Order: sequence, then structure tokens, then C-alpha cells
Amino acid sequence: NLQKIRKAAQDVEEQHDKVIESLKMKQRAEREALESQINAHFICNTLNAINYEAMESGNFKVSILLKKLSNILRYTFDQKHQNVYMFQEISWIEQYLFLQKERLEATFDYRIDFDSDYDNWPCRKLMLQPFVENCMLHGFQNAEQDWKLTIRCRLENGFLIFTITDNGAG
Repeated sequence: NLQKIRKAAQDVEEQHDKVIESLKMKQRAEREALESQINAHFICNTLNAINYEAMESGNFKVSILLKKLSNILRYTFDQKHQNVYMFQEISWIEQYLFLQKERLEATFDYRIDFDSDYDNWPCRKLMLQPFVENCMLHGFQNAEQDWKLTIRCRLENGFLIFTITDNGAG
């Protein structure tokens, strides 16, 4: 009987330790999430302050670039909304590609064929980003210049079908 009591006490203690560890992990995750939100707000607010400085000095090209960068960062940092609408996803991709085009200057161009009839279709945030980034990283890896990326969307059998093509390695 004494052995059963010791075993039960040991089991209770192990269970207690597991609960304590779980609570510590939850608290750590919540703290890290809060810290990342604070950092995200700081970054976006700082970019907006720099944007105002650029506008004040008449550098509208820099202002546009900063605003687009701030928009895509804010969209990316937003942890509350993982489900979005297609118009939001397409807007994010357009801003991302605009910045890539500015960065790569005359060597890159893009086209997005997306019918606004599909604007309110639900999707996961950043659904297209890995595919577009893959084209940027690998499709154009050995290309010299005149990179072209095309995103097309069409409706087929009740599904939106996206095709992302490049004129590089593919």
C-alpha cells in the first residue's frame, strides 16, 4: 500500500511539473508574440516617419517606395488575420513586385492578370508569395537581364487557378 501511495505521489508530482512547464512555455510564447508586435509597429512607424521626411524634401520616388515597403511589412506582420481576400493578396504581390522592379531597375518586369470579379474570394495570407519568390530566386538565377514574371488567374471548374511563369529557368 505504501508503494502505491509513493507511486501516486510521484505521478502527481510529474503531472504538476508538466503543467508548470506548459504554463511557462505559454507565457514565453505570449511574451515573444507581444515583442514581435512591438517591433513590427516600431518598424512600420519608423518607415512612415522617414516617408514623411522624403515627402517634405520632395523625394516622391523614395516616398512611394517607403510606403509600399511599409504596406507589405504591415500585411506580413499582422498575426490576427491569416485568412484574407484575394484583392489583399494581389495587392501585396503587386507591391512586392513593384519594389523588386525598382531594386532590379531595367532588368525586371512583371504582369498580373487578375480579374476583379475574384477580389472577394477568401484565401490564406501570403499564399502566392513562396511561388513568386521562388521565381525571383531560382527562375532568374542565371539570366542576364530582361527578366519577366507573369501571374495569371483564371476560373476553372469553380476553382481559381494561378499560373506563375518566368522567362528564366522556370
